[in-house]
Amino acid sequence: MVRSLALALTLIFSTLSLSAQGPSSAIIEQDTILYRYRPIDQTSNNSEFGLRLYDYMHLTTDEPRGVNISLIGSPGYSVNTGWRLTLLGNMEYRAPRDWSKINSLQILATASLTGHYNIAIKGFNTLRNDRHDILYRAQTSSTPKELYGLDYIAQSGDNFGLYTEKIYLAEAIYRWHTTKNLSLGLGVDYRFEKASKLDSRALEILGQNATKYSGASLSLLLDFSTHKIIDINHQRGIKLELGATLSPKTLNSTSSTLYQVDASVNVYIPLWRGALLASDIYAGYQSSNTPWLTYYNIGSEQRMRGYYSSRYIGPSLVGAQLELRQRVWEGLVVAAWGGTAATFESKTKASWRNFMPDYGVGIRWYTNASQALRIDLGFGRHGHNFVVGFSEPF
Repeated sequence: MVRSLALALTLIFSTLSLSAQGPSSAIIEQDTILYRYRPIDQTSNNSEFGLRLYDYMHLTTDEPRGVNISLIGSPGYSVNTGWRLTLLGNMEYRAPRDWSKINSLQILATASLTGHYNIAIKGFNTLRNDRHDILYRAQTSSTPKELYGLDYIAQSGDNFGLYTEKIYLAEAIYRWHTTKNLSLGLGVDYRFEKASKLDSRALEILGQNATKYSGASLSLLLDFSTHKIIDINHQRGIKLELGATLSPKTLNSTSSTLYQVDASVNVYIPLWRGALLASDIYAGYQSSNTPWLTYYNIGSEQRMRGYYSSRYIGPSLVGAQLELRQRVWEGLVVAAWGGTAATFESKTKASWRNFMPDYGVGIRWYTNASQALRIDLGFGRHGHNFVVGFSEPF
């Protein structure tokens, strides 16, 4: 662990001499196609000490019809992928008939020595009068994983199998911003998932369960947000996201119609000077006969950070986390969090024994009000996880 921390600090702070420019940035989260535009302090000195991980050049009035392209790289780490390198290319361009609208196209490539890779193309296009937009993504990934079991009792043991998870995904979302804070969306997607290179223990755990899944689905989405980023570690407001997904049996590889419902609430409350209390409550439910490949899982770089992501899986999920962030000096912020979550079978109720504890500490180096380098050390029931990445977990 000491070696990992030392290596992380060396890799990260060796890049801190990089600087950013431009009055705006587009942030596109790695695990979703949610796009956000954040203001950047236009008075900042381009020679200031600090790394802007998402260094997107912005079109100004001097270049009203140009195309801006940027390319950056960053190290990262988690227990699932090991040490990895991420390359991020971003292009910002104006709409042909309305130069006030900024669209973006992003290419993301991640690879590690463990055999993990992820390649994604993501885009954002604003339509008429800023009340309509389209988000889209195409992605392929491969990740070696451990499989402990398909129920809580098996997942609590130590006898696991090995396999490689491969995912191919294409999706698009049309959003209508009905008011300043509320938007409605309609999404379509197609995914193909496969478990390959299964060892004998993984085959034993799966039994007759299929190792492939493909299907298309339709989604209805509702977003409500009063969330505002005011300054480094100074935020306030609430974010509410609801989603319902339907995959008819004629459009998927199972013999059943599948559906899924998801909900999440984030609340940001400023406390004393430089302090922020952030909360994240989430839940999800999948119908019976949902393939195990598409189950929810406990553990990620955003939630339940103390766990290996495929240790506990299931068709239903409930969880919450509370994080206290304290600004110490300039862009330096320290954080501590605690949380819990449980996965369980759709036909059974969640038992208290299924809820896993999660807690940890972390540090962030902000380069502006919305961009940060992040190092987290999380602890769970079976061990710990060390995360190096960028942007806050929620």
